[in-house]
Amino acid sequence: MRRSDLLLAAALLAAVLPGCAVRRDLDIGMTRERDPASPDDVQLYNRPPAAYEVLGRVESTSLGLFTSRRDSLENAKRELKRQAAKIGANGVLLDTPLVETTDPDDLNATELNGVAIFVTDPGPRDEEFR
Repeated sequence: MRRSDLLLAAALLAAVLPGCAVRRDLDIGMTRERDPASPDDVQLYNRPPAAYEVLGRVESTSLGLFTSRRDSLENAKRELKRQAAKIGANGVLLDTPLVETTDPDDLNATELNGVAIFVTDPGPRDEEFR
């Protein structure tokens, strides 16, 4: 098989398979293990809640090749919540504010990154996303 064919096959495979990862980094202040939570209980935050404990980093990517931009965003949010819940988080403090776009030229790829947190005091309900 030619090198160009291998590169094309690898690119297609990478485009079709959405990549999701969770990292538990001690250097960002992970304090202790928590029991897994339900993804339905995980909230996404653009701003820090009043009081929380950092559990680790979470990342989610949805390429959305055969879906709409909105579906790609929902898939990425769902996976981010699933990864956070897996390490016992009830919230994710997003690295970049969650902004939905309606740009028709925008690819349907969505990447969300943040810090998985355990919220002890949400404070006033501000920019919280479900």
